[in-house]
Amino acid sequence: MKLIYPLTTLLLSLAACETINKNETKINDETKINSAIDTIIVSKKQTFHVQGKVIGDDQVQLSATDGDQPALEDTISGPGLLPLEFPDFNADGFLDILLKYADKSSTAYLYLFDPRSNTFKSIDGFVNYPNAVRLHTNPAYYYAYYSEGCSDLNWISDLFKIDSFKTIQIGHIYGKGCEYNVLENPQLIGIYKTTGDNGQSEILVEKLPYLKFIPTNNEKRDFLEKYWNNNYYKFE
Repeated sequence: MKLIYPLTTLLLSLAACETINKNETKINDETKINSAIDTIIVSKKQTFHVQGKVIGDDQVQLSATDGDQPALEDTISGPGLLPLEFPDFNADGFLDILLKYADKSSTAYLYLFDPRSNTFKSIDGFVNYPNAVRLHTNPAYYYAYYSEGCSDLNWISDLFKIDSFKTIQIGHIYGKGCEYNVLENPQLIGIYKTTGDNGQSEILVEKLPYLKFIPTNNEKRDFLEKYWNNNYYKFE
């Protein structure tokens, strides 16, 4: 659960975690940052100070500290950076740090909290999985979604897990719903099991008739949610 507060708001206590945003990140235009990040988060009674120092016109020095102990140090791109989010992304009871950018590709970066080292660790490869959602039937897995053109009628969704702070793709769906020249390019949903960290190898699991399962474009997300949650075991 993410909560954002202005500086003048009193600290709101939560059972598991709490956040205060003292000065939200703002974007002046597409190339310059207007202000730095200055946020306090409290996770399982630990207080972290998350800051972002503007470097020039296009970079931010991102840091997090627990008192005087460093918990994160990284340099990130500034243009298009949205206000930071602090979800419990992997449902382990600790707040994490999620960076999103205001672009059409829904670019995002994730730092998971590691209680063993008391630091936030960048998740290798997470940027390849935009709009990531955790499965409710098996929280070890997530699925992503992104457009492949034709007014979003062609699209891709990948099933992945996070292991040792890196992403591993295990499933892939290609939805071909474009209505142009369907006799030569029939509409279909191709579903594959993948191997390798980046899904280098694919094994066909099944092909589905597109309009039978997604009769209208706004039913696409419902299809993905149901399919991945009900069929993830086929990709293990």
